[in-house]
Amino acid sequence: MKFCYMILTLSFCMSTFAQALFTSKIQDFSGNYVNEVGSASAKFFQFDNIDFGQNPHFEIFKQAGIFFLKTPDEEIQLDDLPENITELEKLSFSNIDLNSSPSYFKISIGKLSGKSSKDSISLKGFILRCSNINTDGDLSLEIYKACFSKSMGFRLPAGNINGNKYKGLEINISNNKLKFEANISGITAKGAGKSSFDPIEKKIHFKIDKVYAGPINVTDKFWDEVKKQRSQSVKVSPPYIDIYLDVK
Repeated sequence: MKFCYMILTLSFCMSTFAQALFTSKIQDFSGNYVNEVGSASAKFFQFDNIDFGQNPHFEIFKQAGIFFLKTPDEEIQLDDLPENITELEKLSFSNIDLNSSPSYFKISIGKLSGKSSKDSISLKGFILRCSNINTDGDLSLEIYKACFSKSMGFRLPAGNINGNKYKGLEINISNNKLKFEANISGITAKGAGKSSFDPIEKKIHFKIDKVYAGPINVTDKFWDEVKKQRSQSVKVSPPYIDIYLDVK
């Protein structure tokens, strides 16, 4: 179970919202993209003050590394997408929903797959929500603080990011209390502990209390897997995990 890798991937997703949180509503956004051009459609698409209304169809194109969505009447620039998405040469996606306000966001992805010469990604059933975001301070830091200290829900039934496979991963955080479910070496395990975000050191901090597969304690096996993920960004010293972020 690539627990730490998945947390780092989540941080990249959260960076999409780091510049501003708008009141937005997107339903059933689907499309494909190859070699800097593509097309997409949605049942409904409203992003900040741009309202494409019901059943819009879009032309997708990329200029200077930035994605654009265009209809005959409007154009929107998507300049805050994670780099591991914008660098993909091929991208296919379906059933993407987004609801957001200045203090909350929820995104769900039915299916997404893409690849480039150096990266690949495949997600099914991805859901991420965060709430209680304070918009008075540095928004990038406040998003991480809200998600990892106050309220976050995350679910990924299946995924593969650059060869790192994920299956049956679920994370819930409420007022620093952490609960998670994961597939560890083919076994479904559930764990609990504490979660927080340190804005000074810019790190996500976990304290893992216990991990069980049914009645069996698999905490040692969990740590065996997590220790393999140590890196410059990931520090592991049971019962603690510290994940350092490059927060902009």
